[in-house]
Amino acid sequence: MRRGSGLAGLVLAGCLLFPGAAGALSWSKGITVDTHLLTGVTCPSANQCTAVDDVGREVTFLPGSDAPPTSLSIDPGNGPLNGVACPTIAVCVAVDGQGNEVTFDAASQTAHAPVQIDPADNGGYSLNGIACPSATRCTVVDGIAGQLTFAPSNPQNASEVQVDTRNSSVQLDAVACPSPKQCTGVDSQGYEVTFNPASSRAFLKGDRVDPKGWLNGVACPSTSQCTAVDRHGYEVTFNPRSPNPRRVRISTAGLNGIACPSRRRCVIADRHGAVLVGDPGHSWKSAQLSRTGRLEAVSCFSGRLCVVVDSAGNAYIGR
Repeated sequence: MRRGSGLAGLVLAGCLLFPGAAGALSWSKGITVDTHLLTGVTCPSANQCTAVDDVGREVTFLPGSDAPPTSLSIDPGNGPLNGVACPTIAVCVAVDGQGNEVTFDAASQTAHAPVQIDPADNGGYSLNGIACPSATRCTVVDGIAGQLTFAPSNPQNASEVQVDTRNSSVQLDAVACPSPKQCTGVDSQGYEVTFNPASSRAFLKGDRVDPKGWLNGVACPSTSQCTAVDRHGYEVTFNPRSPNPRRVRISTAGLNGIACPSRRRCVIADRHGAVLVGDPGHSWKSAQLSRTGRLEAVSCFSGRLCVVVDSAGNAYIGR
């Protein structure tokens, strides 16, 4: 686990970020909500955020409140949870590296048993990203170029389609679904692939939007705009219907998570403890949140409420 002081990233940021960037958020100090590495976070309302960690637990907290967080072991023994989505405060879905999904109610702290929806000969394939455009439909992407779409109330009937056209060794790392009929996944070779999650059409044409490769996060505030981030400090903004990407290097650190509450405002977390807020494809402002923890994921309920979580179990509230 590589750590850094973040100083080099801030020096570069001073060269790359301009006054025209979207207005910066004011960030809280780190609030301890867990004792483990937090791997994902989602905020379905202004009064509820839910994160997942590397030992199969979910933790739910009220951003900006002194109320203690609640936590529940929802996927014991299956390793890290890789992502979480809560389309409502009562319907949440998390995925892990063994092909399992877990549906739970963060409000009442109850959970269904894990269901393996992506089996393999030994365990299951890694489920790496999840998006739930509604409480009745979620889409996940996996480590063998596939997407699986299912109803949280009936995950056993998940439909799987290999959508990344090159080969099954391509790892899809993240997915965003701006509508129930359109999702965009990004992969380890710098390609994006856009698909209808309800369709059985396979081996779709992907477009390489990042020659640096290894895109590991994507957000699509509309069906005609997505922004992806990579492990080399670049953000890439494109129209998934006709990609003509704009690439901007915004950090010397790898970028881990992204949320875009609007077309002109995105929030990105990096591996050196900095968060970047800006206008995708254009200018950015940086704020150092942690000197010791790696920022892992970000979620925005709105343009004026975002939450970032880190590798030390802390949450940072941006308003």
